[in-house]
Amino acid sequence: MADTKDPVTTLTASCLCKNTTFTVSIPNSDLPIPTRLCHCNICRRFHGTFAAFHADIPPPIGLNYDTLTSFETPCAVRYFCSKCGAQVLDRAKEGENWCVSTAIFDHKDVEGRELKRWKTTPTGRGASDEELPLHWRAASSTEPAKEDRVHVHCHCNGTSFYLHRPNPSKMSHELAEKRVSPRDPSKWIAKVCACDSCRLAAGAQLVPWAYVTKGHITQANGEPFEVTFGTLKAYRSSPGATRTFCGTCGAQCHYVRDEEDIVDIPVGLLDAESGTRAEEWLDWQTEKLGYPGDAEGSGLVKACAEGLKAWAFFRYLTHIQRASEFSVKNMAEEQSTSPLEAPELPITISLSTSLPTCSLSSSPPFTVSIVWTLSGSRPIWALIPLRSRMTYGIEIRDPQRNGRRIGPTINYHQ
Repeated sequence: MADTKDPVTTLTASCLCKNTTFTVSIPNSDLPIPTRLCHCNICRRFHGTFAAFHADIPPPIGLNYDTLTSFETPCAVRYFCSKCGAQVLDRAKEGENWCVSTAIFDHKDVEGRELKRWKTTPTGRGASDEELPLHWRAASSTEPAKEDRVHVHCHCNGTSFYLHRPNPSKMSHELAEKRVSPRDPSKWIAKVCACDSCRLAAGAQLVPWAYVTKGHITQANGEPFEVTFGTLKAYRSSPGATRTFCGTCGAQCHYVRDEEDIVDIPVGLLDAESGTRAEEWLDWQTEKLGYPGDAEGSGLVKACAEGLKAWAFFRYLTHIQRASEFSVKNMAEEQSTSPLEAPELPITISLSTSLPTCSLSSSPPFTVSIVWTLSGSRPIWALIPLRSRMTYGIEIRDPQRNGRRIGPTINYHQ
């Protein structure tokens, strides 16, 4: 009689230092493993990221608890590597339900599917939960205040410090050019990294970093920055480089190179008033990810890179409107002889061509073209280059009137 047993695929997972390694056996009929992206504050502070990819798995095989440190949350026990701090596994307090950080599997990719966006409730996601639109963000009645410092801390608060605004007197001109935003000198440069080391250390496929100088960090007690303080533990992840994590909860806390004045801080640890991206503190590089070659062939990383470029268009078009004190609605109403319904944000962006295009939805329909000129030797497809001077022009045209332009062209210089 033929063997009808479902074939099994064995997946191997390991942390950055390889002290923690285990396998999981998954029936082929259960592949691909359902994966969820969690944006809760607990996951954010454990991993130091915007969100964490999690998947439910059978009990792991070959797990050595002697290499792990545990930390209890209200509903689960989290395990992280005692040597490198990598967030590895969760186990529900009730039953034997295990959850793994998918980034530590030897399979780097996640099958490309559209993710549902659920508004969290105290009882978790369920039939009564609200599904959120793509560009949803929490309502805010006021702009965040421009504070002089922002609190940075791990989940358990064993590691707590403050990041301060850039001050030219506390850094060299060379460092200021590299790490301070050329658009807004009150902001630090930030970037999303896709390298293998960050992936395994944080237990997340993508890790957002803010790049600051040591002189702009103070401990909670007012003392200057040190590589280790509070509950921090250090791990030499590569020659000349140290990663730190909280020895109590395992949160990734910073990355620093020997003989350099730069400290990389995981953005998920910031308590910014505006939200997780801390946009009142950080200027995000969007033209490319850090070390994308490590994730070559990853659909997830490719989609993130494209999404960053699309977000850059959305963000800068909004910025153009604000900076120019320009309202699409007012301008169109003043120039049009017919009743007009104001165009609705967010912008729908297409990246299918070498020069991205965007459009606004309105009734009657109007088209918007974004045109820019670029100086220097950088390629034209580099979207919103960090240090290239660019001039943006926004035009609104009415296709019902043979494309007649409505209102003046608004220019904005980066």
